[in-house]
Amino acid sequence: RWLALTKLSGGYAELWLRVQRLASGLRASGVAEGDLVLLIGFSTVDHFVAELACHYLAAVSVPLAKSIAEEALGAIAAQCQATTLCCSADVVAELAARIAAAPQAFAALARAIVLDAGDDDQRVEVGGVEVLTCAACEERGRHAGLFPPVVPGGSAASPGGDDRLLSLVYTSGSTGEPKGAMFGERAWRARWATLPFGELLELPMVSLVFLPQNHMGGRNALANSWKLGGLAYLTHASDLSTLFEDLKLVRPTYLHLVPRLSEQLYQHYQRELARAGGAGAEAAAATASATATATASEAILAEMREQLLGGRLLLALTASAPTPPEVLAFVQRAFDIPVVNVFAGTEYGQLFVDGKVNRQNVLE
Repeated sequence: RWLALTKLSGGYAELWLRVQRLASGLRASGVAEGDLVLLIGFSTVDHFVAELACHYLAAVSVPLAKSIAEEALGAIAAQCQATTLCCSADVVAELAARIAAAPQAFAALARAIVLDAGDDDQRVEVGGVEVLTCAACEERGRHAGLFPPVVPGGSAASPGGDDRLLSLVYTSGSTGEPKGAMFGERAWRARWATLPFGELLELPMVSLVFLPQNHMGGRNALANSWKLGGLAYLTHASDLSTLFEDLKLVRPTYLHLVPRLSEQLYQHYQRELARAGGAGAEAAAATASATATATASEAILAEMREQLLGGRLLLALTASAPTPPEVLAFVQRAFDIPVVNVFAGTEYGQLFVDGKVNRQNVLE
């Protein structure tokens, strides 16, 4: 799957055609402006096409974690009254069982679209509603004719239009019960029209997208690549078990870090240093000479830069929750590149960039 985007031989033009066809197929199937669409699954091309098709139709995308708990899914489905479910093929059977067990929560559901589907996936029974593969829905759109995109006020030139809801993104629940953050037309227009920091403009953008799309960091990582006409690769496994292998293959120029990945890199360094006789940390000169430890450290860091990360990384961003200071200091020193440190959240976006208050989002 990490090669999925490169298989779009027509590049961005082919991607846009798929969006148009899927949106038109959804429209022909009864999806209307303002309808809520649940998106559940791994980050794949089909998932991205479904998200963009929602924007195209001015339907409301509701991305949820692939591992969402049964109780949370039922509560969100009942609250949203979603009419459409787009889900990965590897979770469709499990979701079908959940829907059958809680029919009232999914009473508004009228159709299910199976993403990354095989020939047998359209035969799965999902709550008695119509089930289509993504490819079949796109084919329906091709036969029905391409539906024009829905734009504010009926005109693409409308300066503001209404600020209708386009996405409902639920928080992780780390600070309490999951909350649905509402993203309207203006918020998405601003997100697509701007970059989080100017250094991105200098990059030949090659990125690896590994965060799920129910995470705003994952959406931003992909959007930043697309806004620059870059090349985005996808990780092979949703559990990140192949992440380091994927990094070696992709050789990214830009990396969107989160504390978990930064800590994994730091732990990898510490293990290699211990294996090289460094006693597990740079400060272990009590049992090994400072010179030997420093030499081993530099050799490990060079191997990580050239082999683990591919040798062409130019810029990194660390975001989401705060990164431990010692880990952030390690990342900045280890890779000898600028590392932009951002503190942000689903509901409020960026609050701090490199320790400075982002005045676009913080008023007082």
